[in-house]
Amino acid sequence: MKRIFVILVILGGQLSFSLNAFSQHGLDSILAKVSSSNKSIIAYNQFLEARKTEYKTGLFLKNPTVELDYMKGTPATAGNQTDITAVQFFDFPTVYTRRKELSDVNIEQLEMLANGYKQDILLEAKLIYLELIYLNKLNNQLIKRKKNAKLMHKAMLGNFEKGGASILDVNKAKINLASIQSGLRLAESEIGAATQKLIELNGGIMVAVSDTLYPLTETGASFETILGEAINGDYTLQSIQQNQQISQKEEQLNKALALPKIEGGYRYQSILGQKFNGFHAGISVPLFENKNRVQAAKQQTLYYSLLEESHMNEYHNELEALFNKSQSLKQSMEEYSELFSDVNSEELLTKAFQLGEISSIEYFMELTYYHKVYDDFLKLEREYYLALSELKKYTL
Repeated sequence: MKRIFVILVILGGQLSFSLNAFSQHGLDSILAKVSSSNKSIIAYNQFLEARKTEYKTGLFLKNPTVELDYMKGTPATAGNQTDITAVQFFDFPTVYTRRKELSDVNIEQLEMLANGYKQDILLEAKLIYLELIYLNKLNNQLIKRKKNAKLMHKAMLGNFEKGGASILDVNKAKINLASIQSGLRLAESEIGAATQKLIELNGGIMVAVSDTLYPLTETGASFETILGEAINGDYTLQSIQQNQQISQKEEQLNKALALPKIEGGYRYQSILGQKFNGFHAGISVPLFENKNRVQAAKQQTLYYSLLEESHMNEYHNELEALFNKSQSLKQSMEEYSELFSDVNSEELLTKAFQLGEISSIEYFMELTYYHKVYDDFLKLEREYYLALSELKKYTL
């Protein structure tokens, strides 16, 4: 029994449970790479430039028209007639101002949508990064457990050969080793899958995360502070507000389009040896062309105003629920941390096993329970930082 105790080394090294472990540099580096290399972001930016150019069209005067009429007279003594007309059409002057304003707010909205799209991708990358930190921490623990489980299994076999342990003890050590090995293979597989997702987000460029410390995060902010940050960085909300402006600009443009249109130009006429030339002028009164457009724009403005109110109400509730969840997770983490710092269950189990106070079966059962509790803590820690990242999404 003494030999088993000497060989047994459980989970070498001390555990660290800092809630604000510093790994910000690694996260910033990952997000910077994804921001510049992500194929979807690059494609969306190209689409944005194309739409910007599209919104800049139609802001200038319409094309002028030139007409030529040549008519041969019958009989020949009637002579031939030639008419040439060059005309330029003009909208009412305020139309051009309104079109430019509408173009500007449409372009601003495109930029907001692009920022929101980028924000979502960066959040996805950050969540994967945090998942990899969790998996790396779990993987490191499983490697230590595997090493010590092998030592225990070897010791049990040696002790069994000397008659100091039963086959049940050996089998229990073997099952414990097999369980840890299975968990390690699963963790390694999940690390590979998460890394591959991060590589995809990084535009196919190789990237690896070996960090085991969560990035430094401000955890003491009030809900009001977080809500303020979220409102300032909520591109969905800003897009809705921008749509209100677009509707208002469309309303103003349609009012301007209801004003008379003007045309002016030059006209030349030649008939029977006589020539005439002078100015051409005309006016068009759009009595029917823009009917109901102003009213439609007003209704659309009202729709976006109601949509903003609905979004804010729903958004506030979701954010508050997420904030409360993060606070609850934080409290549970602190309780776990205090528990692990005050109680070293593995040392107590080892001493009890050495002194013969518990059997090997009881030892393995208690050890398995201790590992489960610690694994639950790792999951809780991960959930806390994931929730916190969702809350801080709007600062990305």
